[in-house]
Amino acid sequence: MSNNTTIKENDPVFDPTRLEEMDVSKDYPMEKEDFDKLWNHNCYCEMAHCNKNGFPIVTPMFYVIIDDEIYVSSISKFRAKAQHFEADPRVSVMIHNDGAQLRHQKAILVTGRVELIYDQELMTKIHWAMIDK
Repeated sequence: MSNNTTIKENDPVFDPTRLEEMDVSKDYPMEKEDFDKLWNHNCYCEMAHCNKNGFPIVTPMFYVIIDDEIYVSSISKFRAKAQHFEADPRVSVMIHNDGAQLRHQKAILVTGRVELIYDQELMTKIHWAMIDK
């Protein structure tokens, strides 16, 4: 079998070495306006954490920023997710522009530790901020 495909001069070339060496922050810098749009105005994020067996779990969630802190939709203390957080509070939160009509695919990745909050007044403030968003 022969491959009759010819590569033209302007055809893109898949280069895995180049992909490994790419510095996204320099090759695709995020403009401040794009960052502000994602950080302050998007409503959805994906949160990744590990379950009790160490397997990664990714969950789409609503989020809101209050005083430069990320708050996600409420998680009942009786759900498995809360038990996972108590066992391993490390998380990653991805905020991206899927569907936001920005010029390029952009994302903000935040890594940190979860703090479960059961303060009813703060939970109410978070929920209203999400509704207002």
